[in-house]
Amino acid sequence: MHRALAEGEYVVTHATTTFSDGGQAAAFDLWKIADGRIVGHWGDQEPIVQQTANGHTQVDGPVAVDPGADTQATRRVVAETVRTILVENDFSDLDRYLAGEAYIQHNPRFGDGISGLAAALGELAKSGKPSRTPRCWTSSPRRTSPTPARWACSRGPTSCSTTSSAWRTDAPSSTGTSWSRADMSRASPRFFDP
Repeated sequence: MHRALAEGEYVVTHATTTFSDGGQAAAFDLWKIADGRIVGHWGDQEPIVQQTANGHTQVDGPVAVDPGADTQATRRVVAETVRTILVENDFSDLDRYLAGEAYIQHNPRFGDGISGLAAALGELAKSGKPSRTPRCWTSSPRRTSPTPARWACSRGPTSCSTTSSAWRTDAPSSTGTSWSRADMSRASPRFFDP
């Protein structure tokens, strides 16, 4: 496990999973806990790749949580970023939300910086695949703010998009690092909630 963040009855984990055939995947999981037991699970994973568009692995980067960080400010930055960019698909003011070309991306298909994100999002838009998301869960234990289990089926189960992301803010008003899993062509997300 690379990261584990908790708030209230929810825990988010970012881990590398290994399959019986030896293959590996980067996984984000959101766990709901009640009475000391897991009562709900949302998750997504993506195969680990050796070469990425940004030169980072899908799991490297900071793992320590800054205990002095302003949790509420971090929550606001991430919630507004996710709502504006990922939910509303408004890319008109990326500099307001992201740390410019210092923005570090861990999605293997996206380059670093606003230019890398804009290029990848532009390609997704050209593909005609759905990218709008009608709902989003955000949390912010201290400085790293997961937005896990964000998923949407905009035109039925055969055109479902799923994204799991964890965002790290390095300044009070911008997002500096993102670990993402975005698959715009999966038939359905893994979703378990009894």
